[in-house]
Amino acid sequence: MDGDLLASVMSGMGMPSFGALSHINISGICATTRLLQCRDFGVYQCDISRKFDRNPGDVVDIYKEDFFARKKIVQTVDAWNEKRNEFEQFTPILWSYERDKGHLVFIDSTTTRFLLVMCFTNSKDPVNHERDYAAITKANANRFMSLAKYVYHDEDGNKPKFVRATYTTSRQGLHPDFLASFDPPANVPIFHVTGDNFIPSLLPGEVTRIDNVFAQSYTTKPPPTELKSQVMGEKEDVKPQIHALEEAMVKLPNMCSNCRKTSEKKMPTCAR
Repeated sequence: MDGDLLASVMSGMGMPSFGALSHINISGICATTRLLQCRDFGVYQCDISRKFDRNPGDVVDIYKEDFFARKKIVQTVDAWNEKRNEFEQFTPILWSYERDKGHLVFIDSTTTRFLLVMCFTNSKDPVNHERDYAAITKANANRFMSLAKYVYHDEDGNKPKFVRATYTTSRQGLHPDFLASFDPPANVPIFHVTGDNFIPSLLPGEVTRIDNVFAQSYTTKPPPTELKSQVMGEKEDVKPQIHALEEAMVKLPNMCSNCRKTSEKKMPTCAR
């Protein structure tokens, strides 16, 4: 899957046209397009909250359990926003990217600060996979900062400041420290990546595909050539543990919450 992670989604399912950049699709998964749209049309025009106001059965591009996991995070951040002033609030702009290898992304009104929440559902053994979840989340935080620095390159006073990332599982909700402050955390599964300490993580093929998106925009200048070396990393250093992510996507058999019996088929009412 060389170059097929962040880059494949940044260019969408196919080559984006100017029409794609000028039309905001709340189900879109092209991260480059969405970041450009946040600057061109404003953050609030890119709000994807209404995707989760629908009946989950009507949302065909996301599994029901993933829908509810993301909806819960969107609601949590929305409730937190009510206690903050307008310039401290975060808006959800992506429900998925990297073909569902990356999950919820929020952005503030200055388009310089980002929240990233990975939602892992239905793992066979969430406890044993927490270390892999942390590695995947940290890798995604560095890659999204690499992307943001590359996309938002042309305004010296409006450069990306941080990507703050964490993950949730079927057992664990959003860590209370995630929104408590924006100081670097300690001994908790939260990763605070800044424009100064991020690990360059884009692969050459990904950068080429991002450039293809820029080629469709009449409003944004393409990134300078010298910036590429600042955001590109080595394949062996930046590739997340895909085997763990795939295992996290495995569907659990039906399980009784009372007696803990499992079955691949629909289970009858528990006698207990």
